[in-house]
Amino acid sequence: MSPVIQLLLLTCLVISGAGAGEEEIQVMSIHEVLPQFGLPSGLFPNSVKSFSMDKDNNFELKLRSSCTVDFDYPLLYDSSIKGTFRYGSIIELEGIQLERFRMSFEITQIRVDLPPTKNIYFHIMFMLFENSLDIDQFMTVRSCSRYVSGRLSQKQVQEVTSRVANESYEDAPEKPAGWEVSANADADAS
Repeated sequence: MSPVIQLLLLTCLVISGAGAGEEEIQVMSIHEVLPQFGLPSGLFPNSVKSFSMDKDNNFELKLRSSCTVDFDYPLLYDSSIKGTFRYGSIIELEGIQLERFRMSFEITQIRVDLPPTKNIYFHIMFMLFENSLDIDQFMTVRSCSRYVSGRLSQKQVQEVTSRVANESYEDAPEKPAGWEVSANADADAS
């Protein structure tokens, strides 16, 4: 059965299951829903406590606790994750960060190529940056390890960068004695 037909059947199932005035309904597990939207089933860890999705494909996922899964780059999962499914992507994503250079960057969208290729893309918040990883590592649902603190979040990085950019050189402390470099350093050494 084609993915489009599967998605239509899933949508019909979700809509027909909603009672009058019922905004949110329980559906399959997140790991069963992901492939229905053309996404790999291992995108989220196995520590899911609850999953709900409304008729507009907005979802909320609760994990037992915040945690990390090591792919090519570690993904940091908050205990609450929200987003909206579209075929081949998750948009308006909240609650997942990608770690690079000992800093974590908020992921706002995840997408795959259509037709499918070997890549999955992570859009980083506040940046025109997209990181692609090999999709094969997301095909299996993985265990989550304890969330490691001590990393700088994207917000913290922005605050530090802003403070540094706004500091003037007049506010800088004087250089300690011996920090001056002579133009004739080689001549002074002899």
